[in-house]
This record gives sequence, C-alpha cells and structure tokens, in this order.
Amino acid sequence: MHNYMMFGQRLVCRVVPVSQQHPQLFKGANKKFRVVPRQAIEAERHNRVRTPEEEVKRIKRLVKVDNRRKRRIEGQGIDYAYEGLSAKRQRSKPKRTTFDEDSD
Repeated sequence: MHNYMMFGQRLVCRVVPVSQQHPQLFKGANKKFRVVPRQAIEAERHNRVRTPEEEVKRIKRLVKVDNRRKRRIEGQGIDYAYEGLSAKRQRSKPKRTTFDEDSD
C-alpha cells in the first residue's frame, strides 16, 4: 500500500528492520479478546450490602445534597413544598404495594 492515497494524503510504508523493533512489539498478539462484563460488575458494586457506617455516611451525603437543592430552589424564589429526605428517612417501613392474584 505504499503511496496509497488515503483521506487526501499519501500513505508511506516501509519495513522496519528487526534491530529497530521494540522487543515487546507483538506482546499479547495471540491472546483472544475477552469482553469484560462492566455493567454486571458495576451493578454488583452498586447493590452490595453496606455496613452501618457506610450507610450513615451515604445518608449524610444525600441529606447534604438535598438541603443544597432546597436552598437553590428557595434562592430562585420558587415556592415549592417538599418534605425532604430527612422526613422520608424517619418512616419506620417503606411503602410497598403488593399484588394479589385474587383481586381481579
């Protein structure tokens, strides 16, 4: 492909002598490509069981962000009634809906 025109430019090719090649030039060339399941790894990391200390730290961070959001909304002059994250945290049990097959 020497002197081949590619994207408006001339391609120049030459053979590199073994003395000028890097010793690890073709290192790993015969390995089969393995797809890393990044989504599954990230889902497992996200859904892991946290220690009580980690959970307290996470809730504190969420409350801080929530308070900052409230201040920004108030600063814009928007009247927005929102009980906030701290009020939701005080609930004893989360609200859950159940499905009855007999309730058709």
